Amino acid sequence: MSDLITSVEKANKYSWGQGCVAWQLVNKTKFYVVEEVMPPTSAEIEHHHNLAQQFFYVLDGVATFYHDGKELLVKAGEGIYIEPGIRHKVSNQSDNDLRMLIVSTPPSLNDRHE
Repeated sequence: MSDLITSVEKANKYSWGQGCVAWQLVNKTKFYVVEEVMPPTSAEIEHHHNLAQQFFYVLDGVATFYHDGKELLVKAGEGIYIEPGIRHKVSNQSDNDLRMLIVSTPPSLNDRHE
């Protein structure tokens, strides 16, 4: 039963972007959950997904999202839903780490288009 419980200590960890770190909490064929930490001043490249829909939930910090040409601030305790086909990116423009939980269905890893 303990294999049903996951955490960042048990999850596959990987680095991306400008010093960002992620942990794959759930990596299934049709469902993907990752926890990410973005250090201050880091950002990802604007992109979209053809199939994946995503939900970003901010655990700590403030995320600056660029969503279909609009800039939106998402604070701890808030989330944002991104539909397939919508150009987006997230950045951390604060002086503190940004920690988020991201849910994608289907997984977005092989469905990223810049």
